[in-house]
Amino acid sequence: MFKNSFFCLIIALFCAAEVFAQADSVFILPGLDIHEKKKIYSFEKYEYNKFILNDSVLTADPVLYNYRININDINKISFRNGTHFWSGAAVGAGIGFLCSILFWGNFTMHGTKEFSINTSVIGASIITAIPFGLIGGLFGLLSPKYDDYDMSKISKENKYKHLKNVFREKNVEEKKIK
Repeated sequence: MFKNSFFCLIIALFCAAEVFAQADSVFILPGLDIHEKKKIYSFEKYEYNKFILNDSVLTADPVLYNYRININDINKISFRNGTHFWSGAAVGAGIGFLCSILFWGNFTMHGTKEFSINTSVIGASIITAIPFGLIGGLFGLLSPKYDDYDMSKISKENKYKHLKNVFREKNVEEKKIK
């Protein structure tokens, strides 16, 4: 009696868990775009998405999406990674600095029309660069930044390994465990 109960308990434990083929790998990934030859599929509706990867097919969460693709048809994968705030701020500050030097270098209190740069012009230009940098940073917030992984030049035999390595690097569940 005890042996039969123990045996039933073991079978019930194995049947209660999600079952995937042994070659399948399940990943919980942040928002991403998958680029095919002519189409781009975006998975940014949810913060995290489940993907199932096996030797030849990548499947998005079957509960949420109806998406399945042969891994050989994937050209590029892009993961969203923040915004372009700092690059926008740098461009804005540079534009503000240069415009300020041109303006203050041509404007003199002595009435001469000579272009001159002195320490007060440099100081005024640095002060002018700050608000221009903030405005540029605000424009940078509007454009997302992506980590792109080009898959078009990878051979069919190595695509599975490469995709698995990329997904392991971006996998949210493994980062929480560590």
